[in-house]
Amino acid sequence: MPEPYGKPWHGVDDLNADQLRALQTMDTARLEGVLTDADVRMITAMIHQGKTAGARKRVTEARRAAREETGS
Repeated sequence: MPEPYGKPWHGVDDLNADQLRALQTMDTARLEGVLTDADVRMITAMIHQGKTAGARKRVTEARRAAREETGS
């Protein structure tokens, strides 16, 4: 059975402004290399469910962890 949200921008017409901002934040973090594919799938699902605060928190935690790994 295919995953419902295989690509980050799938179904954006159904999202509100806050969800679009969260999706953009997640996509930026993905391009920075701080999110794995599994993280992206999980966060995208959270955004589509309307859980934008939790999604942003996970992105922030991933960025913080990446910063600590590099020591900057």
